[in-house]
Amino acid sequence: MTLVTHSSAGGGTDVFLREIVGFLGKAMGTSFVVENVTGGSGANAMAKLAQSPADGSIFCGTTPTYINTSLLSKPEFDFTDMEGVANVFMDPQIVFVKADSPFQSLGDLIAAAKADPTAVRFGVTTPGSLDRQVMERFKTLTGVTSPVITHDGGGELLISVLSGTVSVAIGEGQELSAWIEAGEIRLLATYTETRLPTFPDVPTAREAGVDLAVTKFRGLAGPHGLPQDIKDLWAAGIERVLQAPEVKAWYEAQALVPTLMPAAEYEALLNTFAEEQKAFLIEYGILKQQGAADVCARLRALPHSARCLDGTGRDRPVRLVLARGGLDPDQPAGWRGECRRHPQGAGLGDGGVQRDPDPAGAGGRGDVCPGGPPGRPPRLP
Repeated sequence: MTLVTHSSAGGGTDVFLREIVGFLGKAMGTSFVVENVTGGSGANAMAKLAQSPADGSIFCGTTPTYINTSLLSKPEFDFTDMEGVANVFMDPQIVFVKADSPFQSLGDLIAAAKADPTAVRFGVTTPGSLDRQVMERFKTLTGVTSPVITHDGGGELLISVLSGTVSVAIGEGQELSAWIEAGEIRLLATYTETRLPTFPDVPTAREAGVDLAVTKFRGLAGPHGLPQDIKDLWAAGIERVLQAPEVKAWYEAQALVPTLMPAAEYEALLNTFAEEQKAFLIEYGILKQQGAADVCARLRALPHSARCLDGTGRDRPVRLVLARGGLDPDQPAGWRGECRRHPQGAGLGDGGVQRDPDPAGAGGRGDVCPGGPPGRPPRLP
């Protein structure tokens, strides 16, 4: 069985999957291979999973990154092309520096960054990662304007801290524990509600005067259409693993919080998180909320030769209907789409895509243009 991760070697999800497969193999009676599919802030990993068979042979480690990347980059395949299988842990976010850093507290860091923004370089993982979003909130709350440097994963970020390329970074206990024990890095604060039992001497950001606490989930997702019995097997296997004394000793040492959620519960969490992240991105001006006029403009600009995939690998024309009737053009518009089942191009316009000459007409119809597979919300490129 293959478990895909978007992180590079040594990153949080890479470490999580490689550590837990040893326990899962015994509990589920199978063998696992972890495959690193990096690039695109998780887009490449999502594409691989979305195009794989839903037969229980391949899954993907999930974190907020794959939802944030879907919202920010609008890749060809996004989190809606996958479905949650189970959540395993909540993973606290930790602020850390190199051991010999002059910063002894979060307050020291903020003061230095305000005095000279260029003197303090913040490090995060991918542009779509939760820590990247946390850094935006941190900068807004504190008034800091220092540069933020992104990396392809937690392993590369750690190297940047140790080499002095960045001054401070956000990470997780499981990827930092060996370096903490070796005395190579030092923790400044945690973005948690209370202090972590594993690091009782490390204050929370709120104790340091920054009102910020976040939750990072770590779980598994599969291609759409997974049978329920496969999801049930995963939930049962993970439950057995989390109850094992040797596993408990491992995750407590890594400051991981066991939080088993079966498929239905996890899928609901992912959808809620996606809505919250979208609201955050709009509030901070990172993502623009589109009105009907914006959508119509994008529809009219689409090429006639566009196609959609119907989930079987066959190209089909798709009809996207924009709900215009009676809507204020400055308010968000609703739309729906369907992949045509007749032969490609039959009965349609140039390139197999029909165009509505009057997308703003009284009939409430918009352009006919690309969307997603049948029964799924279409996505604009």
